[in-house]
Amino acid sequence: MRHFFLTAVAVVAMCGTAVAADLTVAEVPAEAPAASSIKGYVQLMGGWVIPSTMDYFAELPIVAEGTVDFEAGWALGATFGLETPVDGLSLEVDVLRTWADAPEGVIPEGSLISTSLMANAVYSVDLNDTFSLYGGAGLGMIALEAVPEDEVTWPVVTGSGAGYQVFAGVQADVAENVALTFEGRYQSSIDNIEMSVDEVGRVGEQEFNRTSALVGLLFSF
Repeated sequence: MRHFFLTAVAVVAMCGTAVAADLTVAEVPAEAPAASSIKGYVQLMGGWVIPSTMDYFAELPIVAEGTVDFEAGWALGATFGLETPVDGLSLEVDVLRTWADAPEGVIPEGSLISTSLMANAVYSVDLNDTFSLYGGAGLGMIALEAVPEDEVTWPVVTGSGAGYQVFAGVQADVAENVALTFEGRYQSSIDNIEMSVDEVGRVGEQEFNRTSALVGLLFSF
């Protein structure tokens, strides 16, 4: 009888150990914190300014108004952007400098140079693993310099005002974190920009609009 009792106790103990083993839950390792999904990029751009027509109004040295057909010119720029949690949407800031010459016969002959600082919203759509389309719009400031060829006779005239831009392009990935961009961009002042000369003051107003064809190199990080 005693032998039977000890045997029964041993069997119960073994069953208890087996049940406890079955109930043991393997410890799940804690997940590593997710890396930030926000990515940034830097873009360097260069290209051509398409010929454009702009109106002007001058008060000094004489009252005059008219239209100037500016020739083709050059453009250089840079962009810093950040992706947002919204798929395809990025926010960015860019600087663009353009210059184009007035045609011969315009008095004074020279160049109209623009420097813009814009904040943009950009939306892109992937076409495949390599190509994507994008478009955007921005608001900011545009500074103008009318630089004559003969600065002895004519002064440099400057001005600045609010402006906007719209642009669209295609992006092609060429290496890891490197892409080429091909873009068309239109910039315009919201109103005519007041122009002035140092030590003289206001001398008139200048309309501003300029379309550029740009090629860029984009680095993401």
